[in-house]
Amino acid sequence: MRKIFLLALLFVPFATFAQKTRPAWSKTVEDYYNLFHEMEEDPFKCDDTPSSAAARTRAVVVKDIKNGYLRAKTTMGIIEVAVFKDVATETEYVLYQLDGGPHNMCTTDLRVMVYKNGKWTEKPQVLPQNKISDVAAKQPIRANIDTYLVYKLPQKGTIINASWKGNGKRVFALRWEKGKFVFVP
Repeated sequence: MRKIFLLALLFVPFATFAQKTRPAWSKTVEDYYNLFHEMEEDPFKCDDTPSSAAARTRAVVVKDIKNGYLRAKTTMGIIEVAVFKDVATETEYVLYQLDGGPHNMCTTDLRVMVYKNGKWTEKPQVLPQNKISDVAAKQPIRANIDTYLVYKLPQKGTIINASWKGNGKRVFALRWEKGKFVFVP
C-alpha cells in the first residue's frame, strides 16, 4: 500500500503538468498562420498559391505547435513563422519572414506582428532597429548576386540568427529577453 502511495505522489506532478492549459490570451502558431489572410500585407497575397485555408494547410512542411514554430513552402519561397511570448504583458509576438530569393517582390524583411481583438498590428519596436540598420548598411556588394539579410527563426529556443543570403555566415543574432530582442554581435 505504501509503494502505491509513493508512486501516486511521484505521478501527480507529471499529470498536473500535462493538464496545463493555454491562457485565454494565447494562440498556437498554427492559429496565427491561419489568420494571416486578415493582415493588410498578407504574405500570401503576393504568392501564386491559392490563399484558401486548405491551400495554406497543404503548404506547411514543419508544424511544431509545442515550440511555436511553423515553416511552409509556397511557390514564391519559404515562409517561417515563430511565436515569442511576453507573459508579463500577456502579448504574443508573431514573427515571420518570406524568403523568395533575389529579385522576388515577395521577399520580406523580418516582420513582427501582434494579433489582438481581431486585428493585426506591426510592432517593429521590439527589434533593435538601429543596430540592424547599421549592419544592413555594410551589406557586401558582389557582382551578379543579390545579398540581403535572412533570418533563421528558431524551432527551439529564443535566438534568431541573421546571415547574408548567399554565403550563410552568421552576421548577428537576436536574443529574446524580457519582451524584446537584444542584438548579439
